[in-house]
Amino acid sequence: MGVDLAFELQYLLSDILGEEIVVENYSYSDEGVLCIDARIRGERRRACIEVKQCKTVKSPTKRGKCIVRFLSSNEKALRELRSKLIEGYSA
Repeated sequence: MGVDLAFELQYLLSDILGEEIVVENYSYSDEGVLCIDARIRGERRRACIEVKQCKTVKSPTKRGKCIVRFLSSNEKALRELRSKLIEGYSA
């Protein structure tokens, strides 16, 4: 069964922020960088963090699970992503 990565990211980020974040798009590079385009309080935001633990995973389904597992178990990385989205630049 596949993972809806956008939904999972939205859930994790909304939970840690304490308000709704709408994930509009995301990408994951071959270098292990996860970028998220989201809408927070009506503003479009973009943030990127390294998630190198998943870069060797080739299957998109398994990669999505790897990213969710990493963020779910790594509060520091999740908080970094949250901060970058809030304080980051508008997309």
